[in-house]
Amino acid sequence: MESYNTMDMDNAYLTVAAHDLRAPLQSVKGLVYLMKQEPDRENLDPYFTMLDTSVDRMNQSISDMLHHSTNVSNGVRVEEMTLRSVIEEATCSLRFLPGAEHVRIDVSTGEEELFYSDRHCLFSVLTNIISNAIRYRDVHKESFVNIAVTHNHDGAEVIIADNGIGIAEGVQEKIFEKFYRVNNTPGGSGLGLYMVKHLMEKLGGTLQLLSVLGEGTTFRLQIPNLPQR
Repeated sequence: MESYNTMDMDNAYLTVAAHDLRAPLQSVKGLVYLMKQEPDRENLDPYFTMLDTSVDRMNQSISDMLHHSTNVSNGVRVEEMTLRSVIEEATCSLRFLPGAEHVRIDVSTGEEELFYSDRHCLFSVLTNIISNAIRYRDVHKESFVNIAVTHNHDGAEVIIADNGIGIAEGVQEKIFEKFYRVNNTPGGSGLGLYMVKHLMEKLGGTLQLLSVLGEGTTFRLQIPNLPQR
């Protein structure tokens, strides 16, 4: 089994981190230069939009790296919670993600039950999956993300389904690899789903993926109710 510790931040990690942050910074620098050359302030709106996009890319990369660094170095911390509260926290944190305003998110949790797990880990899992659903939505559809929670004796099942662009069958296993990006899409560190898989293993849970290119993607999470400590 792969060992997860702070030594995991090796030279490859630093190379990818530098690349992820350098590209949007160069974009910001170039846009600022162009704005200084523009005599008519009414023409600046497109530049502000592009600046926002570049800053969002940097913020997403930094967020991925910080979450990864924190989660590989910390043990499991069991807390009392409801899964609905964690889902609501995750969706609320993504409300300013570009494109989020075009995606309807529906949550069904049935009867609320107390749950015991690591809230930070669950938050990271949910935000990564939901943010991908937003980022890879199909702009030609009315986009949605459906989140359904079912409690059972041992824990809970969480199903997150979207109607986005989907993932080709040939790369579905690769998307959980560290630094892997579909079509080299900019804006992320390539750590998101790698971290999701690691965190689910850390919690003693399982993760299943079902995706059809052009139709959408479904993640099925089996999360155990951990013993109180």
